Amino acid sequence: MGISLVKATVADAEELYKMQIKSFKPLLDKYQDYEVNPGAEKIDRTIYRLNEKNSSYYFIKNDDASIGAIRILDFDALCMLKQMYILPEHQGNGYAQKAIFLEINILTLCFSRFQYVLFLMLRLCTRKCFAC
Repeated sequence: MGISLVKATVADAEELYKMQIKSFKPLLDKYQDYEVNPGAEKIDRTIYRLNEKNSSYYFIKNDDASIGAIRILDFDALCMLKQMYILPEHQGNGYAQKAIFLEINILTLCFSRFQYVLFLMLRLCTRKCFAC
């Protein structure tokens, strides 16, 4: 089955939150940037984002296992990848790139802003998702 994206709901807030904390913990421990690191956020921020009108979370799944998440903001004139994380034990396997390209497919089916979305996604693909 491989990598797939499954839309998350508010009922998934706790699972998304736990994955976010686990994914960003190594960077939080290294840099101790508690004011800006998603690994230091409270679950209220995840719930807030899930309830935002223009925000959508998708689980990144490898077969049936959730290995990360991706968050997209959709404004009529702009669509952007806002947040993405992969659990540490699954990092370095190319799953983030596969998820980005799956997201491009979803966005091009739903929106007419393909060129701008493609630009944003490819810009992200040229950088590493996490620090070494």
